[in-house]
Parts: sequence; structure tokens; C-alpha cells
Amino acid sequence: MLGDPAGMTIVPADSGGSPDSLAQALAQERKEREPAAAGVAPLAGAVDDAAAVTSKVERAVKLFTEIAQGRLDPAAVSDEVDALVGLLGRLDRDERWAEALRTARSLATLLALLARWLELLKSLKLALNAAEQLGDVSGQAWALHELGTLHLAAGERAEAERLLSQARAMREQIGDRHGLATTDRNLRFLCRDLRALIHCEARESVFDWIRHKPIAALALAALVSSAWAFGAVAVSRLAVRSAAVGRLRGSRLSAADTSWASGPGMPARSALPWTIR
Repeated sequence: MLGDPAGMTIVPADSGGSPDSLAQALAQERKEREPAAAGVAPLAGAVDDAAAVTSKVERAVKLFTEIAQGRLDPAAVSDEVDALVGLLGRLDRDERWAEALRTARSLATLLALLARWLELLKSLKLALNAAEQLGDVSGQAWALHELGTLHLAAGERAEAERLLSQARAMREQIGDRHGLATTDRNLRFLCRDLRALIHCEARESVFDWIRHKPIAALALAALVSSAWAFGAVAVSRLAVRSAAVGRLRGSRLSAADTSWASGPGMPARSALPWTIR
């Protein structure tokens, strides 16, 4: 869910989606490992004061809102978004960590809405670094959650689990209940995804074995059928034997009844309140 301060939430896609383009962006980001602003036109002029940064942060939030509400064409703001990404890169290079983290947080939802995955990934890496420099556990947890969510959406489950688990531990540490619930939701989605994957792989492996070894599969089926038939016969014989033993025990008890149940002062056998059948 875009716009939640705790981070994005994974939901099942009805159709289509962006896993392929996101996976490609992840691969490209790993290959390049360059600052987020690389290849993007830098912000014109120097960023001299916090007021200018605040203005750009507010602008990023406004752009997200207007695009999400359909009041602004994404294509019309491409250059402006490039400038915002350039601003983030400059703040990182100047080691202005607090401003860089604030800018990255406001820019993340806008980049996700525009499906500019590569810039988003690089921005989140810068945000994570800035939060680490500041010792901001909440900021680190947010960046890890966002990165883990993107890896999960791209089908990279192992990395998603690693990042989301780190985010969860940090959010639990600082008592961020809302953030913890958001991360837990994505982890539950990951668990369901893994269970479905394991089930499908197990089923496919059985079908593959049957296709590649049909004779062995037929032999196994015959063996199982024989074992079932043998078990049914054995159970039937056991039932007959048990019935016979029961009748024998009943006759012995009936014969012995006269020696104790019909003595002086004892009721007749038929008057006893229980019996063994």
C-alpha cells in the first residue's frame, strides 16, 4: 500500500503487475552498484540551505498525491522527478544524512507509483546508509522493509526474508507496533508463497518421475494395490479369528458360572447386571 509511513504492503496481483521489470531493475542495480543519482541529470545549482530541501520534499509529496488521484500526467513530471533524484544524490555526497533520509522517504512512494524501480532501489540504499550514519533505527527498519518488499515482489524470496526479518527485529526493538504489523503482513505473505511453491514443486516432481519412469510408476502402483489387498484380507482374517476367540471365551465363562454364581446365597447367572460377549 503506497503512502503508508510504515512502508509498502504486498497484496496478491489480480493480473499483470511489474515483477519482470522490477527483477530487471534489481539485476541492473546489483551490476552497477553506483550512487543513486548516476545517469540522472543533476539538480541545477547547489542546495544551500535546509529550506530548499524542505521545499523539494514537500513537492515530492504533492506530486505523488496528484498523480495518485489522476490529476497529473506522470509523463509531464519526468524532468522534475529526475531533479528530485539528483537532489538526493547530492545530499548523500555532501553527507547531509538527515536531509537525505527525509528526501528519500518522500521520494520512495513517488518512484514506486511511477514504477521507476532502479531509481527507487538506489534511493533506498542511500536512505539505509543515511539512517545508519545517523543511528536512526526507525529509518533503517523502514529502508530494510521497503527493500525486502521489493525483493519479495520480484520473487527473490531468500533476500526478501533476510531484509524483512531485519526490519521486523528493529521495529520490535523500538516498539513500532504499526511498522511491525506492516512487516509481519509481508512476512506472512512470504510464508504462504513458500508453502505454495513447495507444494507445487513436490507435485511437479512426482509427475516428472511418472513421465520419465512410467514402468517404475506402474510397478509401484501394482505394489501398493497388492499391499492394500493383502491388508484387507489380513484384517478380514483377524476379524474372523477375534470372533472365534470371543465365542470360545464366552462358552468357558458360561461353563464356569455354575461354580460361583449359583452357590448358596448367590443370584442365578441370568440375574447378573453385566455380561461378557
